[in-house]
Amino acid sequence: DRHPALAAELVGLQPDLIITAGTPAALAAKAATTTIPIVFAAVLDPVESGLVNSLARPGRNLTGISGAGSGLLLKQLQVLKEAIPPLSIVGIFINPAFSLHAMLRPEVDVAAGRLGLTLKYIEVRTPEDVEGAFARLTHERLTAVLVLAQPLWFVLRARLAKLALENRVATVVPWREAAEAGALLAYGELLVDPVRRLPKYID
Repeated sequence: DRHPALAAELVGLQPDLIITAGTPAALAAKAATTTIPIVFAAVLDPVESGLVNSLARPGRNLTGISGAGSGLLLKQLQVLKEAIPPLSIVGIFINPAFSLHAMLRPEVDVAAGRLGLTLKYIEVRTPEDVEGAFARLTHERLTAVLVLAQPLWFVLRARLAKLALENRVATVVPWREAAEAGALLAYGELLVDPVRRLPKYID
């Protein structure tokens, strides 16, 4: 919610360059200036998000490093199904207020259909929702959950792993850092990797 005000504050400082992480921050910076160069990281689909015109010719004053893109969710569900062969129903932690999740939901549905999986969506909007989400998994007798990428889960990755272990729920997450914190499976890069590539990209 604070992104627009923070972006306006940055623009007011008249920097030579603005660096953002994540789609909401990049969109806020885009709305705040059409002249200061903006370089983004950790954006899944910059074209679909409306940040750039195309990957080959971004146009405007934005460019950057995007995420793994289409197909990642299918692979995450596939890895989870291979780890638990009798798996037929998967919980999905989703935040309807998070723009990326709204964009990803159709892709998750298609991926699950291809693998013959049934999905149960469980809303997690704030840190206060986390325990309740795991209680819902237990109530629904779900043994596996796909965690869609969002900053909340990255920050709470150790808590996520602890609750998953306590509730005997297999998790697949989009970042290696979460698996290193104790989540069962990760399919995706270290979140810090694109940030490490930014300085060379900016130069």
